[in-house]
This record gives sequence, C-alpha cells and structure tokens, in this order.
Amino acid sequence: MRSAIRLFFAAIWFAMLVLGIVTMAHAQTTVSDRIYSPLNGSLFEGRLVVTAPDMTYAGRTYVRGSREYVVSGGNFNASLIPNDAATPAGTAYTVRYIPASGSSWTEYWTVPTSASPVKINAIRAAVAPSPSTSISWSQITGAPTFSGGLSYTKAFTAATVVSVPLSEHGFDNANLLVTCRDLGGAPVEPGDVVVNTSTFAVTINFAVAQSGTCEIGGASTSFSLAVTALTTVSIPASTHLLRTITGAACFGVSSQVVQTGAVTFTPVVLDIGGAMSTSFDVSIAFATPHTGRCALLGV
Repeated sequence: MRSAIRLFFAAIWFAMLVLGIVTMAHAQTTVSDRIYSPLNGSLFEGRLVVTAPDMTYAGRTYVRGSREYVVSGGNFNASLIPNDAATPAGTAYTVRYIPASGSSWTEYWTVPTSASPVKINAIRAAVAPSPSTSISWSQITGAPTFSGGLSYTKAFTAATVVSVPLSEHGFDNANLLVTCRDLGGAPVEPGDVVVNTSTFAVTINFAVAQSGTCEIGGASTSFSLAVTALTTVSIPASTHLLRTITGAACFGVSSQVVQTGAVTFTPVVLDIGGAMSTSFDVSIAFATPHTGRCALLGV
C-alpha cells in the first residue's frame, strides 16, 4: 500500500515537473485570427512570412529568424515570443503578407505577454518601432572613436595640469572630447577638464601627478545646445542634423566637462537637403539639474 502511495505521489511530482519544463520552454503568446482580403472582403489565401527580431526576453537571448505560415481559408495561428517587455526596447516583428494573387505588403507587430490568444489588429503598428540603445558616459568618453583622424594627442610627464592651446590642438571650436591614459595605456580619469569657449584652449587637471597621454577629439561638424536646470536633455535629429554621431560631451557654466547619466540614441530617418539619411535622436540624462551646454560631434 505504501509503495502504491509513493508511486502515486512520484507520478504527480513527475507530471508537475514536466508541465513546468514545458511551460518554461513555451513562454509564448498565441496570435490567432481570421484574415480577410482588403480588396474584396474574401478570406485571405496565401502566406505570411514572420521575421522575429534580435532580442532578450525573460533572461533568454533570441536571434533573428523567419518562418513562413501558409494561410488557408483566412485562418492564421502562430505562437511567438513576446517582445513587449524585451530588450532593447522598441523591437518589432516584421510580417510580410504574400497573397495567392496580387502584390505583397509588410506590417509590424508588437507581441504582448498574454496567456490568452491575441488578434492581429491588437498587435500591429503602422510603422516599425525604433529600438533605443542606452550608452553610459564611460562608454562614450572611455574610448571614443574620432572619424577621419580628427584627434590630437598630448604627451605629458609627472603633471597635475596639462594645457593645450588652440595653436597646438588645431580645433577652432569648443565642442571637444578628451580622454586620457597612463603610460601603460590604461584609462585615467582627470579631476577636471575645461574647454575655454572663447580661446578653445583645453586645460586638464589631475588630483595627483600623472604621466601619459591625453587625446583631444573633434569632428568636421558639431552641434551645441545651451541648457538650463534640466535633468534630461533631448536633442532630436531634426535639430542637430548630424548624419553620424562620433561623440557627446556636456559642459558646465564654467566650461568644465561634467559627468552625465545614460545617453540614449534612438535611430530615425532624417531628410537632409532632400536626401534621406539615418540619424539619431539623442537623450542625455543627469542625476541633478544641469545648466550649461551639451555638444554632439559628428558629420
């Protein structure tokens, strides 16, 4: 009798374990709908090609992939990984409708986390969402890349103050990025960096004497925005008009470089002089209200 009871509970435990594994492996949302032709109202016949985005959801990394679904009698059914809470934010499924006759078209889906089936009209978007990428200050200033070789390197030995005038670095504007390294090539954080807005001279201060190099980077084009008491600075692409952004820096009222929080770049399509180009809306966060200016470097 005891053996039978043990077997009974063991069977229940095993069933629950299997159910849990299946549930974890299939944390998907069912998209189920009946599709009609927009031209004559008849049931859609053809194929849907669904392309999933690169994303991370519930701790799992998913890579881009496509699957073709045959639609007969208008019936569509698919189980998809939700992307409403995925990272990066703003991902989308790309869905191409290919009717048995006529031209194809494309739309975009944001699939919610749902235990119940959802319909297509609840998840479609008119345009593709744009993924947002958040970059910390250290990622921007720690190892910036200056396009076109637009940088000047200053070597110094046992210095607490490094001064680099315009006549030396050659950049005739105050929108500059500065990164310093010791003799071994390791990054060194200056105590203070000041870029004079009148003379464009750069002054780099260290708390203790340092030996190494500081690289001053500029760009063929830059944009500067004055800000007053803001915790978030938003610079849309339609304002800065830079096709490519190679760096960002913010300065206080005394022209000193200031630390920021996250800097977010959101891809957008921009019309510059009648030519369509991909650029970025930029958002810069501060822990406390910032007054001064923020500069973008680019082309």
